[in-house]
Amino acid sequence: MFARIVYLPTLSNMRTKTSKGFVGITMAIVLCSVQEAISETEEASSAQDAGVTWEAAAKMGDILYQSVEELRSFYKLDTGTKGRRRGSLVMSNADVSLEFGPASNELTVDGVRIGLLHPLVRDAKGNFLVSRDDWVQWIDPVLRPTYLAGREEVQTVIIDAGHGGHDKGVQMEAGSEDKLVLQVAEELQKQLAKNGLRVMLTRTGDYFLSDQQRVDAANVYPNAIFLSLHINSASAEKRGPEVYIRSPLSLPGEGARASAVYAPRSAVLAYAVQCALSSAAGVAGGGCGHTHFNLLSSLNMPAVWVELGYATNLQDAALLATAAYREKLAEALARAVTIFAHYASPQARLEVTASPQPIAKPGKKVRSSSRPEKNSEGVRRSKLPKK
Repeated sequence: MFARIVYLPTLSNMRTKTSKGFVGITMAIVLCSVQEAISETEEASSAQDAGVTWEAAAKMGDILYQSVEELRSFYKLDTGTKGRRRGSLVMSNADVSLEFGPASNELTVDGVRIGLLHPLVRDAKGNFLVSRDDWVQWIDPVLRPTYLAGREEVQTVIIDAGHGGHDKGVQMEAGSEDKLVLQVAEELQKQLAKNGLRVMLTRTGDYFLSDQQRVDAANVYPNAIFLSLHINSASAEKRGPEVYIRSPLSLPGEGARASAVYAPRSAVLAYAVQCALSSAAGVAGGGCGHTHFNLLSSLNMPAVWVELGYATNLQDAALLATAAYREKLAEALARAVTIFAHYASPQARLEVTASPQPIAKPGKKVRSSSRPEKNSEGVRRSKLPKK
């Protein structure tokens, strides 16, 4: 059925050694059918138009499940083997490694954990099944970002520094969460402006904004993306960055439909951010997942909730206390946003090459003819009233 292999450079193939091994960003191999052979000049289509008819392997309640073996064949991965963690299944090739399990809702892509919408299940023969929702909203977008439906030029990056005013967030010896994340937001603003992207801050000082005020300030900008910055707190052993997107399954009616539209693009943004932050932090962190935070539910754009680290972990807290580390995190966020902007552009095309090619390495800009021109005003900031 398949005529040839189409190699897609996804996000990056960079690998950075960390204290927990290698944290990488994938280079996916994509197959193209005879009926839909893709030339170098054709624009990418949506994931559902890739020339494959998917038949559900099982249905449990309202949830359709696909065979992991079917996904293995489509993405041209090696036959699954038992992972080092008991109960997990690893499928890989020279460019990407997927590990299903051992937790029922866990998928790891090149060392980056992804929390799935639905639990993995097994059929009567013990084979793994993954929900179609997770294939559409996580797996395929991460492996093939140029196939994203509804891609549009990123014109504005909205940076939301969490908390503010009377809402200080978590307290640290180095200062309160609201002040530290604002410093990261301001540094990220400078980094993105260098790349010609228009930037808007929801908060530019020490004042409180409700979730609705942040949403209203953001939604006036077309073709935008949204990053809300925070610092986490939990048990002392937890550390590292985590990135979340809104779960469309928890929203009723129009909210669910709107969230589902942006979920695949939000997933790509989340994965790029998590990979970049993990590399900068030198620790894998908690990976990517879904959240029910109200802030993300009414945004008309791809949006992520970013936890920069844990105030309750001694190592994270010591790092977050330094201006140099906060600047390092901002640089990592800027790289992730720039890479996402490359793939979000409708002008981004499939690249058919003899072997996978990286699009960017740390410290290098992504070259793209579709990169937005620098706005004559440089950087745009919000003028919300102080509360």
